[in-house]
Amino acid sequence: MDTVKENETGIFFDEQSVEALTGALRRFEQIEGRFQNRDVFTGHVRQFSKEAFQQRVINIINERKRI
Repeated sequence: MDTVKENETGIFFDEQSVEALTGALRRFEQIEGRFQNRDVFTGHVRQFSKEAFQQRVINIINERKRI
C-alpha cells in the first residue's frame, strides 16, 4: 500500500476472491485511460529510488539535530 496509489498507479481490492478481483477489473476498465500515462508511474516510482531514500534519511537526521 506504500507504493500503490488508489486509482492512480493501481486499484485495490479488499479480499482475494473472484468477486473482488472481478470488481477491481471492472473499475480498471472504467478508468483505463488514467493508467496509460507513463509520467504518473515514473514520477511515483522515483519516490522509492535509492537517492530519494537517502535524501529522506538525511532530512530526518538534520531535523533531529535541530531539536
